[in-house]
Amino acid sequence: MKRFLPRSIASRVILVLFVGLTGSHVASMAFYYGDRQIAHELLGSGHVAERIATLVRLVNRLPEQERQKIIAAASGPRLQLSGSKQAPPRRSGQSGQSGQSGQSGQSGQSGHYESLLRDLINKNLSRNGGNTVVVRYGPAVDRSASSVIRASVSLDDGSWLTFRLLSPVQQYDFPMRLVLSTGLMGLAVLVAGIWFARRLSAPLTAVARVAERLGADATVAKLPERGPLEVQQMARAFNKMQERIQAFVADRTNMLVAIAHDLRTPITRLRLRAEFIEDDEQRAKTLADLDQMEKMISSVLSFAKDEHKTEERSNLDLGALLQSVCTDMSDVGHPVAFDGEGAIAFVGRPLALKRAFTNLIDNAVKYGKCARVSLARQQDRAVVRIEDDGPGIPEADMERVFEPFFRIDRARNVDTGGAGLGLPLTRAIIRAHGGDIKLSNLDTKGVRVEVTLPV
Repeated sequence: MKRFLPRSIASRVILVLFVGLTGSHVASMAFYYGDRQIAHELLGSGHVAERIATLVRLVNRLPEQERQKIIAAASGPRLQLSGSKQAPPRRSGQSGQSGQSGQSGQSGQSGHYESLLRDLINKNLSRNGGNTVVVRYGPAVDRSASSVIRASVSLDDGSWLTFRLLSPVQQYDFPMRLVLSTGLMGLAVLVAGIWFARRLSAPLTAVARVAERLGADATVAKLPERGPLEVQQMARAFNKMQERIQAFVADRTNMLVAIAHDLRTPITRLRLRAEFIEDDEQRAKTLADLDQMEKMISSVLSFAKDEHKTEERSNLDLGALLQSVCTDMSDVGHPVAFDGEGAIAFVGRPLALKRAFTNLIDNAVKYGKCARVSLARQQDRAVVRIEDDGPGIPEADMERVFEPFFRIDRARNVDTGGAGLGLPLTRAIIRAHGGDIKLSNLDTKGVRVEVTLPV
């Protein structure tokens, strides 16, 4: 059942409104037209009662030989009269005296119509207790009639005059009216439902959009606290959560910067003391270790400050940006090739993106001997691929290379292998732009870096 339901809240609200209101409308219209048909037949009972009473008074005053002529003259396709000496059969529980008869054996709308018609006949006869009226009402067998009325009235001489009246079939344009009214009702529900559902789901969409950006950039704008009470409470709670996350990240960053900054003082003292080491080889090794620590601290400070997040976003061309990076590296002798589809407009931080792609291309050249860079557009995404001819990366380390200070080759020093912060910083920049970065080994040899960005 769930797989047939729409996925969005707006669609579900529209579905509930449409099905509920149109369903109730169809049901109410069906009841209305059913009651209308019954009411039409009941309203016609007054005319039937008056006609029967008139004929009864006329026949009752005539002698026996004249009655048959009146009966024959009054009979027709819809009204048939007949005289009889015997009383007509009655339903169980009908006494039929002067319209006072009970209806214990009859229930429903037909029983009510029989009682109503019998009372009207007696009223038109103006005989308080002078006549006995027996009325039977039921469906007609003839397709040209909707119902048949059988009314028997006693005459003064004890004989009975029986009427058989066929009610004509009423032609109602119920299906066409139902379709038209339901269509108008459904259209009105859809228009109102779409307007209401969009206003209802707009705050939730805004929360999802801001939450997605918050995962990459903790400095996104806060949600406006407006709308229904529940939406205001949700926006207020989300903004408080964002403030706590920003404070938590700022505290950790400040602590990391403070530690790295404070480490420089003892490193400087150790460097001075190392100069007094008499053994040249040991002095050189100690100074090299101190240089490595200094570079690691500088990398930590650069990573912690995350300077790319303070840069303003602007319109740029991804193709031109990649082309400039590849050209700069080719000019200094690196084997870098670029293949792009042309200009792809993007809104982002140019310096941060240039730094990220420079890190990736530099890694391809440094560890894979070359870099083949390509840019293509796939629907609403820009895809940048960087391939090299290096030894590849073990599958177990594909995700670990994005961890700070992690290096595949532990034997590398800072000069050859870096501090292990280039890829973490690069992924942070890409994700801050709403994209992502993945690594995979090529079938032959080398690594493919795939960067996707929303455009």
